Amino acid sequence: MSQPLYRIGALARLSGLSTHAIRVWERRYGAASPQRAPGGARLYTEIDLQRFQLIKRLLDRGYSTRAIANLDLAQLTELAQPERAPPLEPIANEQSRPARAVIESLLDAIRDMDVESAERVLTRASNELSPRELVLRVVAPALEEIGARWARGNLCTASEHAASALLRTRLGALLSAQPVGSAPPVICTTPSGEQHELGALLVAVLIAMSGRRAIFLGANLPAEQIAEAVRMSGATRVAISVVVLAPEDAQRELHHLSKLLPATVDLVVGGRGVAALTQLPGRVRVLGSLAALEAWMEE
Repeated sequence: MSQPLYRIGALARLSGLSTHAIRVWERRYGAASPQRAPGGARLYTEIDLQRFQLIKRLLDRGYSTRAIANLDLAQLTELAQPERAPPLEPIANEQSRPARAVIESLLDAIRDMDVESAERVLTRASNELSPRELVLRVVAPALEEIGARWARGNLCTASEHAASALLRTRLGALLSAQPVGSAPPVICTTPSGEQHELGALLVAVLIAMSGRRAIFLGANLPAEQIAEAVRMSGATRVAISVVVLAPEDAQRELHHLSKLLPATVDLVVGGRGVAALTQLPGRVRVLGSLAALEAWMEE
């Protein structure tokens, strides 16, 4: 068995990742399970170093955090081979270039903690794009990019929080602006223990834009309370977002919720964390993209 050799500072220096990024990968994705020195310092093995070096190499080649988060060492090694082509980026057309420029301007402002400039960027985009285009072409990809940069250590926690607050306010305003439909509502929330609410809020906005009622319940809601909200509102669908919640905890909550909900209620789950969910109730449908969400809403 590989023996612990490196403290986190040495691991960061040799891998090219920041200590913050290493802690995020360790906590969020289980990329390492360091031992502890007598004084409490983390100690990492040669295998841990190899894994983080491969992660850094693949991130630099353009792979998203979500694409590689759950790969083992052998899979990471295979993907990092020189003959493997990097992931293809869609060729920007005339319609996508303005949205990409908005995202870059937004991220630059967030990186510099210039919240006022970031707000002005979003306001201009709101004037130039339809609400649906704003959500799909700016807000959703910006959220993904912010999470990826934070995981790599290229965005500090304070900037990530500022971006989250800004986008939460914008999404909340979009949700409030949608007309309330007469169809049974869709409950949007996150399970107990999942504190990241923006994915569920974004889903609620898109659902409301499709003409259905969307009831956003915030984050970190126990299964019993979700089921009670369904009963009280007459909802026929429940959309759950999982981002960083440990897979075993998310699966436990989804199994519990599945037992509490009537069989006539559709239950779906999406978000960055769904790739790690391997033991789900048969009735739970996994939505791997916003396109899949919209297809589900059209059924």
